[in-house]
Amino acid sequence: MNTIDKDFPIYDSQVSKVIIGTDHRPTGDFKKKLSVYKNRHEIIKKTYAHILKNDSFSSIFNEFDKSFPGNELHEVKKLDFIFWSNGKLKAQKEQLNRK
Repeated sequence: MNTIDKDFPIYDSQVSKVIIGTDHRPTGDFKKKLSVYKNRHEIIKKTYAHILKNDSFSSIFNEFDKSFPGNELHEVKKLDFIFWSNGKLKAQKEQLNRK
């Protein structure tokens, strides 16, 4: 959905790790797992809506546009990239700390 609808945030383990604080896969039957993922995605959508409503990332979006001139990305897709990248960096840091 997130590739078709520009207003639909991605659900990804990296984004979940940053916004929700976990990327652990739920256990149980399909309905239970689906419910957990739907709830997490709803939290991500509400977080994005709050950020955009309050114009919280305007300076970050400006820096993003300077780093990627002419990108023409919708703000939700910029948030996807920002949170995904942050999650990826956190995972790398955790991996280094385990060594």
